[in-house]
Order: sequence, then structure tokens, then C-alpha cells
Amino acid sequence: MGRDAAVIICSDLHTGSVVGLWPPSGVMLDEGGQVTLNRVQEQLWLWWRSFWDEFIPARCKKRQRIIVANGDLVEGTMHNVAALCAPNAADQRKAAVYLLEQERRKGDLLYIIRGTEAHAGLSGGDEEAIAQVLGCPQDKATAQYSRWHLLIKINGIVISLAHHIGTTRSPVSEGTALTTELVLMMKEAGQWGNVLPDLIVRSHRHRFWMSGAPGQRGVHTILTTPCWQGKTPFVQRITPATMPQIGGVVVLVDGDGSWSVATFLRALPLPEPEEIGLEQKK
Repeated sequence: MGRDAAVIICSDLHTGSVVGLWPPSGVMLDEGGQVTLNRVQEQLWLWWRSFWDEFIPARCKKRQRIIVANGDLVEGTMHNVAALCAPNAADQRKAAVYLLEQERRKGDLLYIIRGTEAHAGLSGGDEEAIAQVLGCPQDKATAQYSRWHLLIKINGIVISLAHHIGTTRSPVSEGTALTTELVLMMKEAGQWGNVLPDLIVRSHRHRFWMSGAPGQRGVHTILTTPCWQGKTPFVQRITPATMPQIGGVVVLVDGDGSWSVATFLRALPLPEPEEIGLEQKK
């Protein structure tokens, strides 16, 4: 019988974006000054605090906590976009460090997963720098402090964590990429004798979804995590009808090997209709 554990997963903070997560204080910008939060960032901050101050303590009492920041921690500067509240990459990294360091308690393990190069720099350089500052566990294979893929085993339960997965604009096919990823891992496990995870966690899509397929060890499950970023100009262009889903995921693994998923999920509202008053013709 092992110790009860909680794997706390947050992703897609996108610090530096005008609709990304940013703390209201504690991070000084290059040349001085601080970011004044806009309406979206204020709401994200309130939900971030609710996630860590209420949701997590209620579910993780006396459990060993493993925190996984699953990629795209910073917005980056490679997209050549104007929608930045902090265009300096160093400031973006400082904010990400501050946000994660504030939530890490004594005894917590903290892992950083590399996200999209367009955000986190070539080869995930920004996230590697963040992981070094935070003193994350080194990858045994590469000696780096961040990694593209994390495979962990807790009380016999194997969890695969990586950032990338396919996306879609259609709600009809929202689960297709997850099923494809799961079946691909099943195929690879059968073909090459790889370990087939009990749970596969991916991010990148800014929307929560969960699916599964039966196997010898029970139902093998795959999920995508929500995010901590509002709707960017890019998303406004490709899918104006939907909003990103905000929040995080906690995987509760008991000492006997049983496990469950708890989800903190919030949605930013679509704009209210603007009523146009029309004068009657005389």
C-alpha cells in the first residue's frame, strides 16, 4: 500500500499575452513598472486563486503533491503579434516562475513540460530556463530540467504527460485527436512492447475533453487540459463561435492503485448582444 498522491496539472498559462495569466503584483518589468490587468486577466487571476486556494486543498489533503506545468507557460515573441502585455521574454519567464513558485509547497515535486516552439522558443528554451530557476528534477536521459514527455508511475498507475496533440475547429470531431493518440499508443505498445499508460494527458487545445478505451488493465483514458488564456486574435479569426475553457486537472491516485480525475473548469462568456435602438419613421 503506497501513499495517496495528487498529480496537479496546469497548462497554457501564456504569460505575456494580453489575455494570458499574469499576477497583479510581484513581477517587475524590465525598466521598471508592472502590468495593469485588464478585465480578462482579472477574471483569470480570480479563477487561478480559486483553483489553488479552494479546489486543490479540498482534494489533496495529506496527499503527496506532484505539480506538472504541461507546456506553453509563456506567450513568447516569435509570432510577431501585437497582443502582448509584456513583450520582453525575460519578463514573461519571471511571471511564470513567480506563478508556479507561489504554489509549490515544501515536499512538492514540480515538473515542466516543453510546449510549442512558437511560444516557448526553439527547443523549448524558455521553459528549460524556467525549469532551471525552479530547480525541477532533471531528466535522467538528457540531464535537462524540462522535457518534452514525462512518463511517471505512481502506486502502479502509469501516466503519460506531453503538451502537443492535434486540434480541430469542429465540435463534432473534438474527440477524434484524442482517440487517434490513444489508439496510436496502444498500437506502439503492442508492436514494440512499450508501456501502455493508464492515463494519457495532453494540452495545447485550450479545451477539456476526456475519452477512453478498454484494455487488460481496465479503461485506458486520455484527456486534454483546459488553459489559462482568453481568446487571442488568432483564435478570433479561426473559431469565433467558441471560447477557450479555463482551469486545471487533478489526478488522484490512492495507495491501492485506484485513481480518479477531478476537473476545475470555467468558461469565459461570449459577448452579450448589443441592442441597437431604431427610431420609428414619422
